[in-house]
Amino acid sequence: MIKRFTAICPRCGKSWEYEIEVGDLEAIRVPASMKICCDACEQLAKREQIRMQVNKEAERAKRRGDELLKLSGIPKKFQLFDIRLGNQRLVNWIMENSTRSLLIPGKTGTCKTRSVCFAARKLCEGGTSVRFHETGVLCESVCALFKTDVDEGTRYQRQLMKSELVVLDDFDKFKATERTVQFLFELANAAYEGRLRLWLTTNADVRSLTRKINSVPGDYGEPIIRRLKETCDRWRG
Repeated sequence: MIKRFTAICPRCGKSWEYEIEVGDLEAIRVPASMKICCDACEQLAKREQIRMQVNKEAERAKRRGDELLKLSGIPKKFQLFDIRLGNQRLVNWIMENSTRSLLIPGKTGTCKTRSVCFAARKLCEGGTSVRFHETGVLCESVCALFKTDVDEGTRYQRQLMKSELVVLDDFDKFKATERTVQFLFELANAAYEGRLRLWLTTNADVRSLTRKINSVPGDYGEPIIRRLKETCDRWRG
């Protein structure tokens, strides 16, 4: 049986009539009002589909970035860069070297934390998993976990090192104990072996850091410094 339909192009509004057999399921499956009348309209429809797909992917990426930022621990007050308060040269240097481990020494007031947090936020937006910690607070938490439950402390340490980037702020401000230095060695070694990126800020110079780490009995001090020197690009601004 033959049936007559009127089709209207959804792109240009042109209408035309056509006939199909009722048994032609493939033709009936396509609503008449959705048929494309010419190549130009078909190309426009394809471009529209591509645009919608790109927008969906951008929305998914933004949601993913927002989730990563929420989990990162980056302080909200440092997530937005203010040129009046920030160090633009340092931000530019961090972003240019963002795929590497970084050591950022400098005196108090040189905007190390603000700059590194802004750069870390940009990486979160790009899909990088980041963990921000004040070094002293992190070390105390890890030591407390190991003291209470060694297995739990080990799990936390492994979970931390699954992050693509770990930011340790005020790297010189930690209580120098054997457990702390051992934990810092594990982080430095992971960065040395390419399993982790470390961004470290510190108010101390390398010599002061070396003396503090070496003040703890054990064999971790020098290996930590050696690994950081070989792994980290150093800010010299």
